[in-house]
Amino acid sequence: MLPILVFSALLSAATANPFADLIEPGLDSNTAFYEGAARTYVFSPPAGYRLVLEEAAAAGLSMAYIPGDQDFDTADLLVGITIYKVDSAATSFAGIIAEDTAAIRSHYGGRIEMWPVDSMCNAQGEIIPTVYVNDPAAFVPTVMVSYYNGGAEIIILELVISPRQPRFKAEAVFELILERFKSLRRGDPSKIEFGQG
Repeated sequence: MLPILVFSALLSAATANPFADLIEPGLDSNTAFYEGAARTYVFSPPAGYRLVLEEAAAAGLSMAYIPGDQDFDTADLLVGITIYKVDSAATSFAGIIAEDTAAIRSHYGGRIEMWPVDSMCNAQGEIIPTVYVNDPAAFVPTVMVSYYNGGAEIIILELVISPRQPRFKAEAVFELILERFKSLRRGDPSKIEFGQG
């Protein structure tokens, strides 16, 4: 399965947005929207982080967030977002998670530890399955990976750090990005429902 390149409508202060009253004030060019088959996904980073599209796409991601004063290739912290289009009813959400976590284990080797993280939620309070990644004997840049089931799309958010970045600080940024992530049913903006994926 290949990642879909995001077609993001970046917002500026002057852009008219029918979802603006449903999202925190202060939207800027770092807020990204993705129009899925039945949902609009909204990604918004904390202050001090910026959206990266072109370099993220070259790395196989749909988009990424990095500290505003750093470059993509050398960032101390990166939240990569990949949007997969589900092509078949035979593709299950649990199967995607199993396949992805197996690939992480294979990449980092046998000592890798992975366990579920409790209570990771998006802006609507939907629980987002998340795994924590660690190697007790070596540095591992992948810290956490979250999965959102949007039905026709699966959103994967991954926290990657450098050895210079304290894990606990990076985890706080990642949690904030998840807490600001929204999945809105498409349709009349005045009748948007916040529902399960």
